[in-house]
Amino acid sequence: MNVAALLLAILVVIFVAVLMTGRRVGPLALAAAAGYVFVELWMEAVRVILGGVGINLPWLPDGVVAALILLLAPMGLLMIGGPAYHKKHEKLVAAAVVTVLVAALLVSVLAKYLTVDGTAQTVVQQLTAWRQYIITVGLGMGLADLFLLHTVKTKSKPGPKKH
Repeated sequence: MNVAALLLAILVVIFVAVLMTGRRVGPLALAAAAGYVFVELWMEAVRVILGGVGINLPWLPDGVVAALILLLAPMGLLMIGGPAYHKKHEKLVAAAVVTVLVAALLVSVLAKYLTVDGTAQTVVQQLTAWRQYIITVGLGMGLADLFLLHTVKTKSKPGPKKH
C-alpha cells in the first residue's frame, strides 16, 4: 500500500474525529506522545501477537497495524470523554495541531514498513526533516493547553457573606 494514501486516510479520520468531538489539544497531544512511547516499547510484541492470533490484513503489514493500534488507542480513549472546546475556531486549531503531530509521530513507522515512492517520498522526506520541530511544537502546545485547563478562581465581590 502507498504510504501517502494510508497516511492521508489516517490523518483525515483523526482530523474529523478531533473536530467533531472538540477535544482539547493538551490531553490528545500527550496521549499521542504516550502512544508513540508504546510503539517504541511494544510494537514488535504486538506484531507477533497479531500474527499469532491470525489478525492479518493482506494489504497492510502487521508492524503497521501494531503501530496504529498502539499509537491511536490512547487518543481514541480520550475521544470518548474529556475536556473539550466549544468555539469553532478552537476546534479547528485543535484538529490541525493533533493531526500534524500524529503525522510527525507516524511517518517513520509507516516508511519503515511500507514502500515509499513518488509523491510519498517527498512527503515522507519533508515530514522527517521537520519531525523534531513539529513534535516539539505540538507537545509544547499540548502542555500549554493543559495549563489553561485549570482557570484561576476569582475573588467574590465584597459584601455580606451568604450563609
